[in-house]
Amino acid sequence: MRIAVACRVAVAATILSAVAGLGAASPAAAAPAALAVPAGRQAQIAEEAALLGWDGRRETLVLDLNLLADTDNAVLVVPTPSRATMEPVAGNTFVDLNRLTLPQIVTERRWFAADPPTGAADRPHETEPDQPTGPFETFHFTGTQLADLRTWLAATGYTLRPETNTTLDAYGRDGWSFVAIRLTRPASPTGPSSLTGRIDPIRLSFATEHPVYPMRISGPADTPQRVRLYLLSAHRMTRSDAAATAQSVEVEFAGRLADTASPTFTGMAEGGRNYLTKLSVAIPDPSTGSTDFTFATAPTDDEVRGRLTVVESVEFLGLPAGPVVLAPAVAAAALVVFALFRTLRRQPN
Repeated sequence: MRIAVACRVAVAATILSAVAGLGAASPAAAAPAALAVPAGRQAQIAEEAALLGWDGRRETLVLDLNLLADTDNAVLVVPTPSRATMEPVAGNTFVDLNRLTLPQIVTERRWFAADPPTGAADRPHETEPDQPTGPFETFHFTGTQLADLRTWLAATGYTLRPETNTTLDAYGRDGWSFVAIRLTRPASPTGPSSLTGRIDPIRLSFATEHPVYPMRISGPADTPQRVRLYLLSAHRMTRSDAAATAQSVEVEFAGRLADTASPTFTGMAEGGRNYLTKLSVAIPDPSTGSTDFTFATAPTDDEVRGRLTVVESVEFLGLPAGPVVLAPAVAAAALVVFALFRTLRRQPN
């Protein structure tokens, strides 16, 4: 007898794409930044994931962005509660995060035929940049220098959406700062280049009284939005802003990391801040995405980890082994019953 492994298509696709770091862009990303583009050009953040850590005084925010663009240059404007600094970040940061939060694989042995799978599981976001986009040029502006930011953008040939300008005013009134990051991608040997695709991760650090994800900058949106957040802290984290109740917030992973040797996690996980909470946030109603995300310690440190079931079909000569094994037993039982019935009929009354 031989065992032929026949994994479900959906499970196999999920595992392979998670290990390889492949994925498909979401319809719209809930990003903590806005893009300014040259006149007549277009660009948008199609997919976004972020790693966020807070040590009680400073926040570290690492952005992983996938763009759709018809230009090879743009400026990414990120609002922060105080002046931000750019810090080095490992290019494989989100590959590591995918690996550390992979679902637990459970094997189930199946002896009988089953219906074929009817769909494919969601795939993790892509994690490899298409072509290098760094090192980045950065320019800093405080809230009182908002007019200088707009003047600088205009002088260098970049424009923001009118809705974004309105949001920048709100951040300026709250005393926030802004970092403008110029994104460029060199020409491709095979033809014209564009920013479409994944760009190198961006790591910012800034002082703040509480951990925050600046969502206001991405609104108001006109389509549903989605974002994946990795929160590194001393304990499990949860959303604390009022908008969370009107959105879909799913905990995909929660637990302490034993493997924190990644260069990006160095420092972020010091002092016991090695509890990772992975949130998948969907915003079906764009009007609820116009407030910043805030976070607080969850009531418990209960661990969460997904499970993937790999089905092994046990076969004999290409057929499900269950019926093959049971058939002789059923036939033998039938013969016994038949023989017993004939014996009882022959006995005299």
